[in-house]
Amino acid sequence: AIVGGMGFVLLVSQAVLTRRVMSDSVQRVSTQVAARTVQHVRVAMGVLGVASIGQLLEHTAVAADVPFYQALGRPLVMVLTDTDWGYLWLGRVGVLGLMAAVLSLPRAPQQPADEGRGAWFRSILWATVLGGVLLLTFSLVSHGAATPEIRAAAVCADYLHLLAVAFWGGGLCHLALSLSQELWREPAEVR
Repeated sequence: AIVGGMGFVLLVSQAVLTRRVMSDSVQRVSTQVAARTVQHVRVAMGVLGVASIGQLLEHTAVAADVPFYQALGRPLVMVLTDTDWGYLWLGRVGVLGLMAAVLSLPRAPQQPADEGRGAWFRSILWATVLGGVLLLTFSLVSHGAATPEIRAAAVCADYLHLLAVAFWGGGLCHLALSLSQELWREPAEVR
């Protein structure tokens, strides 16, 4: 939902806005769709943050062979500081925080001709790149990463697959949300 939303904004909403000939109402709807999509991405980022904490606790409990409630403290510190999985988890959470900061800086334009459109577009572009890095942290701890003989090829294949699925599945999710929330409120000629 995060990476697909960013791709949807860049490849669909912004593509509509860069056309030279279009009505003001279409530009307005496209701007609203892009702003709403970023709001949905922020919600998805919050869900990922909470889920990541749950994943860390669950992973620590399994690795330390302790009950879930005893995963805090020394076992948690050991997983975070002594394992590749922990380093990548810290990196993932750091990238997620950086994405949140990048997306919170410029305010989404309210109208197609708003002055802040360029800064907002650059923040979306940077957030998309960071989303790609976020997905890489998952590929680096995937099953493919556990095959030492072909690790580089397996991680690369896993990453490309994850990236394609994220853009396609997440983009479709945001397309459906956009159709249901913004587009159907408009008159038939705008739709």
